[in-house]
Amino acid sequence: MSLHYAALDGHSWARLERDWLPRLPTAKRARVERLREPADRAATLLGLRLLDTALRLRGIDDALGRLLFPARGRPSLPGGPEFSISHAHGLVACATADEPVGLDLEPRGAANGRPAPRTYAAPAWTPTSSRRSRVGGSIRPTRG
Repeated sequence: MSLHYAALDGHSWARLERDWLPRLPTAKRARVERLREPADRAATLLGLRLLDTALRLRGIDDALGRLLFPARGRPSLPGGPEFSISHAHGLVACATADEPVGLDLEPRGAANGRPAPRTYAAPAWTPTSSRRSRVGGSIRPTRG
């Protein structure tokens, strides 16, 4: 499994739009453009940028145009690895794996002190670490 993450600050909607929006299938591009909040549009595109990075590290190039985005449900890449993208509170993360994977960003304490059956501990978020992606070895399984 690999995990990539970034902070939204420092990523402008205009640049993400210019660089990443044209790479999306037409229907997904239209959905992103309809999002009201610039931060939501930027988070969506940054998540796809992180996915592109993760896929390239696996040797899969130019996959964004092949992604399937059903009207309901999770996006997928035919023949590709499983992935999950999440964004909340100015953070965006993408996990990829060879088996089903789910990722949900929540503020500390959001689970009311109840740990998930299987969780991963990532390194502490710092301004310097948010400027680059973290991969695989930076997370570890923990028991809750």
